Amino acid sequence: MGGSLCKVDHLKEVKSLYSKALVYENENNDQKALDCYTQAINHFESIDDTSQEFDKLRHSIFLNSCNIYIRLYQIDSAINCNEKARQIANDLQSDDKIAACLDVQGEIKRLKGEYDGALDDFKESFGLKFGGGINVKLGVTDSYWYMGNAYLDLGRYDEAQSMFDKSLKILLEAYGDKHRSIATTYMYMGNVLHGQGNYNDALSIYDKAHKMQLELIGDNHLSIAKTYRAMGMVYYEQSKYDKALSMYDKSLKIELKALGNNHPSVAQTYVYMGQVYNEQIKYNDALSMYDKSRKIQLELLGDNHPSIAETYKCIGNVYYDQGKYADASSMYDKSLKIELKILHDLHPNIAATYGRIGHAYSQQHDPDEAIMMFDKALKIETVILGKNHPNTGKTYQNIGSMYYALGEYDEALLLYNHTLKIRLDIFGDNHPSIAQTYNKLGLVYDGQEKYDEALSVYEKALKIELEALGDHHPSVAITYQNIGSNYSQQHMPDKALKMFDKSLKIYLKAFGDKHPSVGNTYNHIGMAYQQQDKYDDAISMYQKATSIIVDVHGEDYFELVMIYEDTAECYDKLSRSDEAEAMRQKASNIETASQQSDESD
Repeated sequence: MGGSLCKVDHLKEVKSLYSKALVYENENNDQKALDCYTQAINHFESIDDTSQEFDKLRHSIFLNSCNIYIRLYQIDSAINCNEKARQIANDLQSDDKIAACLDVQGEIKRLKGEYDGALDDFKESFGLKFGGGINVKLGVTDSYWYMGNAYLDLGRYDEAQSMFDKSLKILLEAYGDKHRSIATTYMYMGNVLHGQGNYNDALSIYDKAHKMQLELIGDNHLSIAKTYRAMGMVYYEQSKYDKALSMYDKSLKIELKALGNNHPSVAQTYVYMGQVYNEQIKYNDALSMYDKSRKIQLELLGDNHPSIAETYKCIGNVYYDQGKYADASSMYDKSLKIELKILHDLHPNIAATYGRIGHAYSQQHDPDEAIMMFDKALKIETVILGKNHPNTGKTYQNIGSMYYALGEYDEALLLYNHTLKIRLDIFGDNHPSIAQTYNKLGLVYDGQEKYDEALSVYEKALKIELEALGDHHPSVAITYQNIGSNYSQQHMPDKALKMFDKSLKIYLKAFGDKHPSVGNTYNHIGMAYQQQDKYDDAISMYQKATSIIVDVHGEDYFELVMIYEDTAECYDKLSRSDEAEAMRQKASNIETASQQSDESD
C-alpha cells in the first residue's frame, strides 16, 4: 500500500512540475522551465502507469524540453528528447504527435543548416496532419509557417510567400481579421519582402502586424519587441540608422522589463544596436554593445555557442572597418574555431566566416588567400544552399572582386555575370543587389577602358537604386561616385565634379562630415580639381580627405599613400617643393610601416 502511494506521489509531483514548467516558459525563463522538466523526467521510472494520459504527458514533457534545448543550442540533448517523444508518439499511434516530433526535428535541421532535410520533415508532418483527421484547416497553418521559413532559408522567396499566403487565408476564414496568429503570419510575410529587398512593403506589413498586436496584447509583450526588431532591421538596410536605433531601443526596453538583464534575446538586441553604431562609425559604442552581448552569452550559453561566434564576427567587423585587419582576422578565427567545433563542416555560418576572413585577406593585399577562403565558402554554400541562392551569388561576386583586383578582368566579368544571373533569377530586375552587381561590372569595364559600356551599367544600377532605395541612400552615392570616376578617367573633370557633388551631399546627409565615405569623396573631388589644374582647390580637398581618414583609421592607413602622393604632385605644380617632399615622406613612412608589418606577420 505504501509503495503504491509513493507511485501516486511521483505522478502528482510530475504533474506539478509540468505545470510549473509551463508557467516558467510563459515567463520566458527557459532554464527554470528546463529544470522542472528534467526533475519530472527523473520521476518517470518510479511511476508504474501505462495509461495513454500518462504517455501524452511524457510526450509533452520531452517535446517541450526539446524546444528549450533548441533555443539553448544544445543540439544533442534536443535530438535525444525528440527521439524519446517520437517513440512515445509511435506507441500511441498518434499522427498529430508524430507530426509534432517531425516539426521539431525539422527545426533542429534548420538550426544545423540542413534546410532541404528540414523541408522534407515539414512536408511529411503536413501530410500526417492533412490526412490524419485533425482539423484540416487550422491544423496545418503551423506547417505552412514551418515550410515557408525553410523556403526562406533557401532563398526561395516565391515559395515561401505561397506558404504564408495559404496560412493567412485559413486564419482569416477562421478568426476574422484580428488574431495573434494572423499578426505572426504578417511578420513572416514581412520577412519575405525584406529578403526580396522590398523594404517599404516590408515595413508596411510589419506595421500592420504591429497595430494588430498592440490591440490584442498591449505594448509590452515580447511579440511587440520582435516586431520592433524586424522593423529596425529594415531601417538598417535602408541606412536609416536613427530610425533603426529607435526600433531596437523600443525592443530592448520591452525585453529588459519582461526578461531581465541577462537573457539571450537582450544580448541579440545589443548586437543589432552594435551593427548600427558600427555603420555610424561610432566604433567604441559598437564595441560596447558587443561586449554587453558577449558577457550575457558567455554567462548563459557558455563559450561554445553560435551566438558567441556571431558576436566575435561582429567585433571583427568593427576592427575591419577601422582598418585593423589583423585584429579583425583574429576575431573571425575565434568565431570559426567555435563554429567548427559545434556545427558540422557544411554549415552556412561557417561559409559566412570564411567569407569574412577572405575580405580581411583582400584588404591586406593578399588576393590569393582571399580567393582560397571564398572558395571554401562557395563549396559549402553550393552543397547546402544550392547554386542559385543569394549567398552563393554573393560569394561568386566576392571571388570576382579578387580577380578584378588582380587585373584579370575577363575572369572577373565571368564571375560577375554569373552573380547577375543568379540574382536576376531570384529577385527579378529591380533588387538593390542587382544594382550592386551592375556597379561591379562597370568597374571592370572602366578597367578595360570600355567607358561607354561602363556608363551603361552604371545607369542601370542608378535606375534600380533610385526606385528601390530613394534619392538619399548611400548605395546611390556609390553609383554617382563610380560615374564620376568614369568621367575622370575620360578626362572630363567638369562632369565628374557634378557626380562627386551629388555623392557628397548624400553621404553628408546620411553619415555626417566625419565618415570615411565622405573622406573618399573629397579625395575624388581633389583628383578632379587636379585634372582642371586647380591645384590649391585639389590640395584643400586632399587635406579634408586626409583629416577624416586619419581620424577614423589612424596615420598609418595604407590608402593615405596615394593621397599624399597626389598632394605632393599638386605642390610640385605650385613650386612648393618642401611641402611636396614632406608629403612624399609621409607616404614613404606608411609604405615602410606596412612592409615591416607584413614581414612580422
